[in-house]
Amino acid sequence: MALGSLAPRPVFGVDARREGGYTLRHTERGANLTGGGGKCAEAASTMMAFRQDGKQSHAWQQWCQQHRDELIRAGVPDSVLQSEFYWLKFLEEGYDLRTGWSPAQLSPEQARVLHAFILQKYGNDTYRACLKDIEQVFEKKTD
Repeated sequence: MALGSLAPRPVFGVDARREGGYTLRHTERGANLTGGGGKCAEAASTMMAFRQDGKQSHAWQQWCQQHRDELIRAGVPDSVLQSEFYWLKFLEEGYDLRTGWSPAQLSPEQARVLHAFILQKYGNDTYRACLKDIEQVFEKKTD
């Protein structure tokens, strides 16, 4: 057996997809480590490695730095700003899927700041459900 056959082989060439600033790569390992046939040689395990996209990650970090003061004033927790993926999921879902944080936990002033920030950055038609949730916070608490 040639030594080169022990190297990991790609399953579908390079199958990569992007998710939240990360590139997922699928590889297959099926090397015959025993030198004989048998189950070890036939078994193949699939491994998924996450490699952060440096340019996208850097751009997200810059965006967070640029808007840091306003986002802190708005009461947005670090967990939501950990990556662009989590931020966009919050905007789409109206709460942080991992921690359960939602705009209902904000003060009316924080809710106003966050509402204005989202309107300024994304407009009135984008993330409408999230904007409605935030509006309920400052409308309910001011009554």
